[in-house]
Amino acid sequence: MKCALCLRDEKLRKSHIIPEFFYKNLYDKNPKRYFSVSSEPGKRPNIRQSGIWEYLLCEKCENKLSRWETYAARLFEQEAVIIEKPGRLECHYINYPMFKLLQLSVLWRAGASKRPEFQDINLGPHQERLRKIVFQEQPGSPEKYGCWLLLCPSFKNELQRMMLSPDMVKVNGHRVAHFLIGGIFWNYFVSSHRPEIADYDIFLSQKGVLPITVENEITSEYLINESIRFKKSGNLKHIVPGEKA
Repeated sequence: MKCALCLRDEKLRKSHIIPEFFYKNLYDKNPKRYFSVSSEPGKRPNIRQSGIWEYLLCEKCENKLSRWETYAARLFEQEAVIIEKPGRLECHYINYPMFKLLQLSVLWRAGASKRPEFQDINLGPHQERLRKIVFQEQPGSPEKYGCWLLLCPSFKNELQRMMLSPDMVKVNGHRVAHFLIGGIFWNYFVSSHRPEIADYDIFLSQKGVLPITVENEITSEYLINESIRFKKSGNLKHIVPGEKA
């Protein structure tokens, strides 16, 4: 079968769309599992034992992406140097090509996936452009498919236990792919022209500084809307123990 990245006919491996290490906080300790919960009324939760995967990449391409995933996992688990500033956190000494390519590979994989969980990520002509960027390992400038990270500390524990299906939203005239990964909102600006918001230094810089915006009206509004959707569906009890639907 054809590998989605190199386009060669090769034996395909099980490829995670979202890197497996991001699911760490979702799993029960024994057995290893987590609940996949929908906001759609009447749709019962599924029990999963690993992150969402499909036969997407050949072994060589899977190994290419795994290098970036391994690097990112070390950053999130122990190696990041974090400095607190007003309204944001800054992670310093980030390897720009490694982490930028990890970010871009997640966006590309979501767009390439045929899984229903990623059906709302429709990247149009940007899908092929991203494939070439990831395959050729050329991350480009910070604002090119820049990813704005948002953290909501008041819901930190709850968000770390959730993984929502991503969607596409509009921000200042730009299409934005909106993910919740590892308790942090990842917002990719999918556009052919430079987003004005890049002037605020919100994207990973080539100097190795990764900013994370802390608690703002965007995260608050999104959480309120998601809570309302889950409440109406009757499925909130599956992710918040003791909550009555």
